[in-house]
Amino acid sequence: MAPIEIQAQGHPSELLLLNQRTTPTMSSAALGLPSGFPSVLDSPMSWLGKQYAEEKTYAVTLEREEITELNDALAHFKSLGLDGDMVQKINFPLPQLSKKLDAIRSEVYNGRGFALLRGLDVNQYCVDDLTIIYLGVQCYIGNQFGRQDKKGNMLVHIVADSSSQMQANHHRHSTAPITFHNEESGDVISWLTRSTAASGGKCIIASAHTVYNVLAATRPDLVRVLARSDWPFALPKFHCRPVLQYHDGKMIMNFGRTALIGSASHPRPASLPQLTPVQIEALDAIEAIAKATQLEMKTVAGDMHFINNFTVLHRREGFVDGQNAHDRRHLVRMRLRDDDFGWAVPEELQSEWTKAFGKSGSKVWHIEPMPEGFFPLRAQAN
Repeated sequence: MAPIEIQAQGHPSELLLLNQRTTPTMSSAALGLPSGFPSVLDSPMSWLGKQYAEEKTYAVTLEREEITELNDALAHFKSLGLDGDMVQKINFPLPQLSKKLDAIRSEVYNGRGFALLRGLDVNQYCVDDLTIIYLGVQCYIGNQFGRQDKKGNMLVHIVADSSSQMQANHHRHSTAPITFHNEESGDVISWLTRSTAASGGKCIIASAHTVYNVLAATRPDLVRVLARSDWPFALPKFHCRPVLQYHDGKMIMNFGRTALIGSASHPRPASLPQLTPVQIEALDAIEAIAKATQLEMKTVAGDMHFINNFTVLHRREGFVDGQNAHDRRHLVRMRLRDDDFGWAVPEELQSEWTKAFGKSGSKVWHIEPMPEGFFPLRAQAN
Protein backbone atom coordinates (compact mmCIF):
# COMPACT_ATOMS: atom_id res chain seq x y z
CA MET A 1 0.00 0.00 0.00
CA ALA A 2 1.30 3.47 -0.83
CA PRO A 3 2.41 5.77 1.99
CA ILE A 4 -0.38 7.84 3.51
CA GLU A 5 -0.11 11.28 4.99
CA ILE A 6 -0.69 11.53 8.71
CA GLN A 7 -1.25 14.78 10.55
CA ALA A 8 0.68 14.62 13.84
CA GLN A 9 -1.63 15.86 16.56
CA GLY A 10 -0.04 18.48 18.80
CA HIS A 11 2.13 19.63 15.88
CA PRO A 12 -0.29 21.06 13.31
CA SER A 13 2.52 22.16 11.03
CA GLU A 14 4.11 18.73 10.80
CA LEU A 15 3.21 16.10 8.24
CA LEU A 16 4.47 12.56 8.78
CA LEU A 17 4.80 10.07 5.94
CA LEU A 18 4.45 6.54 7.25
CA ASN A 19 3.96 3.24 5.45
CA GLN A 20 0.70 1.76 6.68
CA ARG A 21 0.51 -1.90 5.74
CA THR A 22 -3.10 -2.16 6.80
CA THR A 23 -5.98 0.14 7.56
CA PRO A 24 -8.70 -0.38 10.17
CA THR A 25 -12.09 -1.57 9.06
CA MET A 26 -14.92 0.97 9.16
CA SER A 27 -16.54 -0.78 12.16
CA SER A 28 -13.22 -0.98 14.02
CA ALA A 29 -12.37 2.69 13.46
CA ALA A 30 -15.85 3.73 14.57
CA LEU A 31 -15.22 2.29 18.03
CA GLY A 32 -12.72 5.06 18.70
CA LEU A 33 -10.26 5.28 21.57
CA PRO A 34 -10.54 3.42 24.88
CA SER A 35 -12.80 5.09 27.41
CA GLY A 36 -11.09 8.01 29.14
CA PHE A 37 -8.16 8.17 26.69
CA PRO A 38 -7.52 11.70 25.34
CA SER A 39 -7.77 12.39 21.62
CA VAL A 40 -4.45 14.22 21.76
CA LEU A 41 -1.57 14.72 24.20
CA ASP A 42 -0.62 18.36 23.82
CA SER A 43 2.44 18.88 25.99
CA PRO A 44 6.23 19.36 25.71
CA MET A 45 6.53 15.56 25.90
CA SER A 46 4.90 15.28 22.47
CA TRP A 47 7.86 16.21 20.29
CA LEU A 48 9.49 15.43 16.96
CA GLY A 49 13.20 14.76 16.66
CA LYS A 50 13.66 17.55 14.12
CA GLN A 51 12.68 20.07 16.82
CA TYR A 52 15.95 19.23 18.58
CA ALA A 53 18.22 18.91 15.57
CA GLU A 54 20.69 21.29 17.24
CA GLU A 55 22.31 19.92 20.38
CA LYS A 56 22.18 23.29 22.10
CA THR A 57 18.39 22.95 22.31
CA TYR A 58 18.68 20.11 24.84
CA ALA A 59 22.31 19.67 25.95
CA VAL A 60 23.38 21.35 29.19
CA THR A 61 27.12 22.01 29.31
CA LEU A 62 29.10 22.15 32.53
CA GLU A 63 30.95 25.40 33.07
CA ARG A 64 34.48 25.49 34.50
CA GLU A 65 33.19 26.67 37.89
CA GLU A 66 30.67 23.83 37.98
CA ILE A 67 33.34 21.23 37.28
CA THR A 68 35.36 22.73 40.14
CA GLU A 69 32.28 22.40 42.34
CA LEU A 70 31.96 18.72 41.35
CA ASN A 71 35.61 18.16 42.26
CA ASP A 72 35.12 19.90 45.61
CA ALA A 73 32.05 17.76 46.33
CA LEU A 74 34.02 14.63 45.46
CA ALA A 75 36.85 15.63 47.79
CA HIS A 76 34.37 16.41 50.57
CA PHE A 77 32.61 13.06 50.18
CA LYS A 78 35.89 11.13 50.23
CA SER A 79 37.03 13.02 53.33
CA LEU A 80 34.08 11.51 55.22
CA GLY A 81 35.45 7.99 54.79
CA LEU A 82 32.12 6.63 53.55
CA ASP A 83 31.66 3.68 51.23
CA GLY A 84 31.26 4.77 47.65
CA ASP A 85 27.57 3.88 47.36
CA MET A 86 26.54 6.16 50.24
CA VAL A 87 26.41 9.32 48.13
CA GLN A 88 23.54 11.68 48.99
CA LYS A 89 22.83 15.37 48.51
CA ILE A 90 23.85 16.08 52.09
CA ASN A 91 27.36 14.67 51.62
CA PHE A 92 27.80 15.71 47.98
CA PRO A 93 26.99 19.44 48.08
CA LEU A 94 26.54 21.31 44.80
CA PRO A 95 25.25 24.75 45.85
CA GLN A 96 25.39 26.30 42.35
CA LEU A 97 25.25 23.33 39.98
CA SER A 98 22.23 22.01 41.88
CA LYS A 99 20.15 24.77 40.26
CA LYS A 100 20.98 23.39 36.81
CA LEU A 101 20.31 19.84 37.97
CA ASP A 102 16.95 20.85 39.46
CA ALA A 103 16.03 22.26 36.05
CA ILE A 104 17.08 18.99 34.41
CA ARG A 105 14.95 17.02 36.88
CA SER A 106 11.95 19.20 36.08
CA GLU A 107 12.57 18.81 32.34
CA VAL A 108 12.75 15.03 32.57
CA TYR A 109 9.70 14.57 34.79
CA ASN A 110 7.45 17.38 33.58
CA GLY A 111 8.99 18.84 30.42
CA ARG A 112 10.12 17.18 27.21
CA GLY A 113 11.16 14.00 29.09
CA PHE A 114 14.89 13.91 28.33
CA ALA A 115 18.08 15.82 29.06
CA LEU A 116 21.82 15.61 28.50
CA LEU A 117 24.56 16.90 30.80
CA ARG A 118 27.88 17.33 28.99
CA GLY A 119 31.38 18.54 29.80
CA LEU A 120 32.89 16.02 32.22
CA ASP A 121 36.40 14.88 31.18
CA VAL A 122 36.46 11.18 32.05
CA ASN A 123 40.24 11.07 31.60
CA GLN A 124 40.70 13.27 34.68
CA TYR A 125 39.30 10.67 37.08
CA CYS A 126 39.94 7.13 38.25
CA VAL A 127 36.95 4.82 37.79
CA ASP A 128 36.01 5.03 41.51
CA ASP A 129 35.89 8.83 41.48
CA LEU A 130 34.06 8.95 38.14
CA THR A 131 31.39 6.64 39.51
CA ILE A 132 30.97 8.70 42.68
CA ILE A 133 30.54 11.88 40.61
CA TYR A 134 27.95 10.09 38.48
CA LEU A 135 26.05 9.07 41.63
CA GLY A 136 26.43 12.53 43.12
CA VAL A 137 24.88 14.20 40.09
CA GLN A 138 22.03 11.71 40.03
CA CYS A 139 21.08 12.46 43.64
CA TYR A 140 19.76 15.75 42.30
CA ILE A 141 17.68 14.05 39.58
CA GLY A 142 16.16 11.25 41.67
CA ASN A 143 16.66 10.50 45.35
CA GLN A 144 16.21 6.73 44.94
CA PHE A 145 18.50 4.37 43.02
CA GLY A 146 16.95 1.12 41.75
CA ARG A 147 18.08 -2.46 41.35
CA GLN A 148 18.22 -3.54 37.72
CA ASP A 149 17.92 -7.31 38.00
CA LYS A 150 17.28 -10.11 40.46
CA LYS A 151 20.97 -10.13 41.45
CA GLY A 152 20.60 -6.62 42.81
CA ASN A 153 22.95 -4.95 40.34
CA MET A 154 22.70 -1.18 40.72
CA LEU A 155 25.11 -0.35 37.89
CA VAL A 156 24.68 -2.07 34.54
CA HIS A 157 27.60 -1.99 32.11
CA ILE A 158 26.58 -1.89 28.47
CA VAL A 159 29.62 -3.13 26.59
CA ALA A 160 30.29 -5.48 23.70
CA ASP A 161 31.00 -9.01 24.93
CA SER A 162 31.57 -11.92 22.56
CA SER A 163 32.91 -14.31 25.23
CA SER A 164 29.93 -16.59 24.58
CA GLN A 165 27.09 -16.80 22.10
CA MET A 166 24.64 -16.00 24.89
CA GLN A 167 26.51 -12.83 25.82
CA ALA A 168 27.00 -11.76 22.21
CA ASN A 169 23.26 -12.03 21.55
CA HIS A 170 22.17 -10.14 24.67
CA HIS A 171 21.12 -6.58 23.86
CA ARG A 172 23.43 -5.22 26.61
CA HIS A 173 26.45 -6.87 25.02
CA SER A 174 25.60 -7.12 21.35
CA THR A 175 26.99 -4.75 18.74
CA ALA A 176 23.84 -5.06 16.62
CA PRO A 177 21.15 -2.39 16.50
CA ILE A 178 18.19 -2.81 18.85
CA THR A 179 14.56 -1.74 18.56
CA PHE A 180 12.71 0.92 20.55
CA HIS A 181 11.74 -0.08 24.08
CA ASN A 182 11.49 0.99 27.73
CA GLU A 183 13.22 -0.56 30.73
CA GLU A 184 11.18 -2.85 33.01
CA SER A 185 11.25 -0.38 35.92
CA GLY A 186 12.41 3.10 36.89
CA ASP A 187 10.83 6.52 36.46
CA VAL A 188 14.05 7.80 34.92
CA ILE A 189 16.79 5.88 33.13
CA SER A 190 20.23 7.43 33.16
CA TRP A 191 23.51 6.46 31.60
CA LEU A 192 27.04 7.75 31.74
CA THR A 193 29.15 7.31 28.62
CA ARG A 194 32.66 6.30 29.65
CA SER A 195 33.81 5.77 26.08
CA THR A 196 32.35 5.59 22.57
CA ALA A 197 32.73 3.08 19.76
CA ALA A 198 35.09 3.58 16.83
CA SER A 199 31.97 3.97 14.68
CA GLY A 200 28.21 3.86 15.23
CA GLY A 201 26.47 3.31 18.54
CA LYS A 202 24.32 6.46 18.60
CA CYS A 203 21.70 6.69 21.32
CA ILE A 204 18.33 7.22 19.65
CA ILE A 205 15.14 8.28 21.41
CA ALA A 206 11.52 8.97 20.45
CA SER A 207 8.49 10.43 22.18
CA ALA A 208 5.95 7.80 23.19
CA HIS A 209 3.41 10.64 23.41
CA THR A 210 3.99 11.50 19.76
CA VAL A 211 3.58 7.83 18.88
CA TYR A 212 0.30 7.87 20.76
CA ASN A 213 -0.90 11.04 19.02
CA VAL A 214 -0.29 9.56 15.57
CA LEU A 215 -2.03 6.30 16.48
CA ALA A 216 -4.95 8.11 18.13
CA ALA A 217 -5.46 10.16 14.97
CA THR A 218 -5.05 7.34 12.47
CA ARG A 219 -5.34 3.93 14.16
CA PRO A 220 -7.48 4.13 17.29
CA ASP A 221 -8.07 0.41 16.89
CA LEU A 222 -4.37 -0.19 17.62
CA VAL A 223 -4.54 2.08 20.67
CA ARG A 224 -7.29 -0.20 21.99
CA VAL A 225 -5.12 -3.23 21.29
CA LEU A 226 -2.17 -1.69 23.15
CA ALA A 227 -4.40 -0.76 26.10
CA ARG A 228 -5.73 -4.29 26.59
CA SER A 229 -4.41 -6.28 29.56
CA ASP A 230 -3.77 -9.46 27.57
CA TRP A 231 -0.20 -8.76 26.44
CA PRO A 232 1.80 -11.89 27.44
CA PHE A 233 5.08 -10.58 28.85
CA ALA A 234 7.62 -13.32 29.59
CA LEU A 235 10.26 -11.27 31.44
CA PRO A 236 11.27 -11.18 34.19
CA LYS A 237 8.54 -13.77 34.69
CA PHE A 238 5.33 -14.48 32.81
CA HIS A 239 2.58 -11.93 33.38
CA CYS A 240 -0.09 -10.14 31.37
CA ARG A 241 -0.56 -6.38 31.32
CA PRO A 242 -1.16 -3.49 28.90
CA VAL A 243 1.58 -1.87 26.83
CA LEU A 244 -0.19 1.49 27.02
CA GLN A 245 -2.02 2.95 30.03
CA TYR A 246 -3.66 6.26 30.89
CA HIS A 247 -3.10 6.46 34.63
CA ASP A 248 -3.57 9.35 37.05
CA GLY A 249 -3.92 11.75 34.14
CA LYS A 250 -0.71 10.62 32.44
CA MET A 251 -0.11 8.44 29.38
CA ILE A 252 2.37 5.66 30.12
CA MET A 253 3.98 3.28 27.63
CA ASN A 254 6.15 0.40 28.85
CA PHE A 255 7.24 -2.60 26.80
CA GLY A 256 10.11 -4.49 25.22
CA ARG A 257 9.99 -6.80 22.23
CA THR A 258 12.21 -9.40 23.87
CA ALA A 259 9.74 -9.85 26.73
CA LEU A 260 6.90 -10.28 24.23
CA ILE A 261 8.48 -12.15 21.34
CA GLY A 262 11.75 -13.56 22.68
CA SER A 263 15.26 -13.26 21.30
CA ALA A 264 18.36 -15.34 20.68
CA SER A 265 19.54 -14.75 24.24
CA HIS A 266 16.03 -15.10 25.73
CA PRO A 267 14.16 -17.69 23.63
CA ARG A 268 10.44 -17.67 24.34
CA PRO A 269 9.12 -20.99 25.70
CA ALA A 270 6.69 -22.65 23.31
CA SER A 271 4.29 -23.19 26.21
CA LEU A 272 3.67 -19.44 26.58
CA PRO A 273 1.03 -17.59 24.57
CA GLN A 274 2.26 -16.05 21.34
CA LEU A 275 1.38 -12.57 20.12
CA THR A 276 -1.60 -12.30 17.82
CA PRO A 277 -1.18 -10.81 14.34
CA VAL A 278 -2.86 -7.57 15.44
CA GLN A 279 -0.54 -7.30 18.46
CA ILE A 280 2.47 -7.69 16.18
CA GLU A 281 0.96 -5.06 13.89
CA ALA A 282 0.64 -2.70 16.88
CA LEU A 283 4.30 -3.20 17.85
CA ASP A 284 5.37 -2.62 14.25
CA ALA A 285 3.32 0.59 14.16
CA ILE A 286 5.06 1.87 17.31
CA GLU A 287 8.45 1.12 15.76
CA ALA A 288 7.57 2.78 12.44
CA ILE A 289 6.23 5.97 14.01
CA ALA A 290 9.08 6.16 16.52
CA LYS A 291 11.66 5.85 13.73
CA ALA A 292 9.88 8.51 11.66
CA THR A 293 9.97 10.96 14.57
CA GLN A 294 13.19 9.93 16.35
CA LEU A 295 16.06 12.01 17.66
CA GLU A 296 19.59 10.70 17.08
CA MET A 297 21.90 11.90 19.82
CA LYS A 298 25.60 12.07 19.11
CA THR A 299 27.36 11.03 22.30
CA VAL A 300 30.83 11.83 23.62
CA ALA A 301 32.69 10.42 26.60
CA GLY A 302 31.52 12.04 29.84
CA ASP A 303 27.92 12.58 28.69
CA MET A 304 25.16 11.85 31.20
CA HIS A 305 21.77 11.15 29.64
CA PHE A 306 18.48 11.16 31.51
CA ILE A 307 15.19 9.97 29.99
CA ASN A 308 11.67 9.57 31.34
CA ASN A 309 11.04 5.83 31.23
CA PHE A 310 7.26 6.32 31.03
CA THR A 311 7.24 8.61 28.00
CA VAL A 312 10.50 8.21 26.06
CA LEU A 313 11.38 5.16 23.98
CA HIS A 314 15.04 4.43 23.33
CA ARG A 315 17.17 2.25 21.10
CA ARG A 316 20.73 2.01 19.87
CA GLU A 317 22.23 1.83 16.40
CA GLY A 318 24.78 -0.89 15.63
CA PHE A 319 28.42 -0.15 16.29
CA VAL A 320 31.99 -1.30 15.75
CA ASP A 321 34.52 -1.13 18.55
CA GLY A 322 38.16 -0.23 17.99
CA GLN A 323 41.29 -1.84 19.37
CA ASN A 324 41.95 0.78 22.04
CA ALA A 325 39.94 1.11 25.26
CA HIS A 326 38.81 4.66 24.41
CA ASP A 327 37.36 3.36 21.11
CA ARG A 328 35.17 0.73 22.78
CA ARG A 329 31.61 1.65 23.65
CA HIS A 330 31.01 1.58 27.41
CA LEU A 331 27.87 2.96 29.02
CA VAL A 332 26.97 2.68 32.70
CA ARG A 333 23.20 2.63 33.25
CA MET A 334 21.09 3.29 36.34
CA ARG A 335 17.41 3.52 37.27
CA LEU A 336 16.07 6.42 39.32
CA ARG A 337 12.95 7.49 41.17
CA ASP A 338 12.17 10.75 42.94
CA ASP A 339 9.89 11.08 45.96
CA ASP A 340 8.72 14.55 44.98
CA PHE A 341 8.52 14.34 41.19
CA GLY A 342 7.84 10.61 40.67
CA TRP A 343 4.66 9.72 38.79
CA ALA A 344 2.04 7.40 40.26
CA VAL A 345 2.91 3.85 39.17
CA PRO A 346 0.05 1.77 37.71
CA GLU A 347 -0.84 -1.39 39.62
CA GLU A 348 0.31 -3.57 36.71
CA LEU A 349 3.85 -2.12 36.97
CA GLN A 350 4.01 -1.83 40.75
CA SER A 351 5.67 -5.21 41.29
CA GLU A 352 8.70 -4.30 39.19
CA TRP A 353 9.01 -0.86 40.81
CA THR A 354 8.90 -2.52 44.26
CA LYS A 355 11.62 -4.97 43.30
CA ALA A 356 13.77 -2.11 42.06
CA PHE A 357 13.18 0.47 44.79
CA GLY A 358 11.83 -1.51 47.74
CA LYS A 359 13.82 -1.85 50.96
CA SER A 360 14.19 -5.62 50.75
CA GLY A 361 16.81 -7.18 48.50
CA SER A 362 20.54 -6.92 48.06
CA LYS A 363 22.35 -4.10 46.28
CA VAL A 364 25.47 -4.91 44.29
CA TRP A 365 27.80 -2.22 42.95
CA HIS A 366 30.17 -3.33 40.19
CA ILE A 367 32.03 -0.31 38.88
CA GLU A 368 33.54 -2.47 36.13
CA PRO A 369 32.13 -5.52 34.35
CA MET A 370 33.61 -8.25 36.54
CA PRO A 371 32.98 -11.60 38.25
CA GLU A 372 30.18 -12.14 40.74
CA GLY A 373 30.68 -11.26 44.38
CA PHE A 374 33.19 -8.43 44.05
CA PHE A 375 32.06 -5.05 45.31
CA PRO A 376 34.68 -2.43 44.46
CA LEU A 377 32.54 0.59 45.26
CA ARG A 378 32.14 -0.78 48.78
CA ALA A 379 35.90 -0.99 49.02
CA GLN A 380 36.39 2.65 48.07
CA ALA A 381 39.85 3.77 49.22
CA ASN A 382 40.14 7.41 50.20
